[in-house]
Amino acid sequence: MQDSGAEVLITYADIEEHVRDPETGPTKRCDLTLRSKAAPVATAEAKRPEVADVGDPALQDDALKKAVSRGLPLFLTCNFREVAVWVTEQGANQQEPLLRHELAPGLTHSSVAPHPGPRQSRHVIL
Repeated sequence: MQDSGAEVLITYADIEEHVRDPETGPTKRCDLTLRSKAAPVATAEAKRPEVADVGDPALQDDALKKAVSRGLPLFLTCNFREVAVWVTEQGANQQEPLLRHELAPGLTHSSVAPHPGPRQSRHVIL
């Protein structure tokens, strides 16, 4: 995005952040919190590809509730095959995400996902 001259929206993420639910009181665990330089922008929830599609209503609802409780404008769902970005103010059961991106085309089960060797690492830039 920097090459295109557009401002970078997400600069870093926190993994497994625990946030108090204002409605019920208990702590909820957010898989990822995506942040700009100034503040959180989105929450992301992930499931293995054999468990849920990115458009799965239960996965979408879980991510939406966490975004609403934190006042975030966006939420993401991911199944490691693809990721979808949704607009919080559009509510539950959205049919079309703002953005959908394939991460590992053809991945149907986590057991067949390629694994890096002991000294290899993988980086994905979205």
